[in-house]
Amino acid sequence: MKFVVDKNSFLWAIDKVNRVVPTHPKIPVLANLHLVAQKPATLAIEATDLEVGSKIELKTKVTEDGECLINGRFLVEAIRELRGESITVTVEKGGLLITTPETTLKINITTKDEYPVITWGEKEEWNEEIEPSVLEEILRMTSFSVSKDEIRPILTGIFFSSSGEVAATDGIRLSVFRPSQKIGLENAVVPLGFLQQLASIKEGKIKIRYDLKKKRIIALAQPTEGNYWLQTQLIEGNFPNYKEIVPQEFAYNLVVNKTLFEQQLRTVMVVAKNNGNLLKLNIKGKKMTLLAESSAFGSVKGEVEVENDQEKELVLALNGKFLQEAIGVIDEEYLAIKLNTATSPIMIRGVEKDNYYHILMPINLQE
Repeated sequence: MKFVVDKNSFLWAIDKVNRVVPTHPKIPVLANLHLVAQKPATLAIEATDLEVGSKIELKTKVTEDGECLINGRFLVEAIRELRGESITVTVEKGGLLITTPETTLKINITTKDEYPVITWGEKEEWNEEIEPSVLEEILRMTSFSVSKDEIRPILTGIFFSSSGEVAATDGIRLSVFRPSQKIGLENAVVPLGFLQQLASIKEGKIKIRYDLKKKRIIALAQPTEGNYWLQTQLIEGNFPNYKEIVPQEFAYNLVVNKTLFEQQLRTVMVVAKNNGNLLKLNIKGKKMTLLAESSAFGSVKGEVEVENDQEKELVLALNGKFLQEAIGVIDEEYLAIKLNTATSPIMIRGVEKDNYYHILMPINLQE
């Protein structure tokens, strides 16, 4: 194998593909990138963690066909430190030889025998095209609610419903959003990392193919540097029926200025973050009082005016950080906060738009 490649393009490609490589792979061979050079001008770089696969095809000068496996983390670090615009890469005597006018670097390689075969179906038809901006808005509105707990894998992805809504939950909070483009997936849970990788491509449209028999998605983006392929397995299992937990009626229907509410919330969270993000809300008439205390730092109280047609006082506790994340994505002047009791689900949404709502469970201080 021998090819000459632009250093910056090569670094972009190996760095992006290497993001799929697991930090602590259960199978050692998965720590490698698979490089395949084909004359006259194609260099493919791919990697997989057995759930997500990634491949980038660069157009470059190839003078000798070949393939090899090389440690992804080490290759990225090495190429990043090289000087010069162009590098020559050659496989010889069990090593990858990388040369520039000033430097010669030889890196150990591994044989291809143990590496899993990744199929991409390059000649198959695509189901649809998606703007990267659509993926960006889906992630912005829902990703913070995705669970980080691997004990319940079904909650570690984003759910695409047949109605066109997308949803994410960690069991304590729920974000539901209707994106500007309806995605063709129906009742499927897509790994968060796959969507984040795709959304990182800012140029052009993304072609999508759904292989639902194999519960797999394949995507192709075409930035200026080269073709970027990505595939993943859908997360198997039944996503919770989130509509069942959404109250149909609310006793308290508050309206509050978002800017003023956020300002008070930021101030109160300076103390609350030192006590597990515990925030108390006291709603009485036209005022909402935010309270937090910490045995180490003290206490804080802030007030904000609200529209409220309920005279009965209500006191509840919740995770202030979760509240900040829920309202932070709403781009409106006024927020609607709807609730019933101190222990029932709270709905947060904008007053004008109906494409997003967030459900947050209060903290029961009596438990």
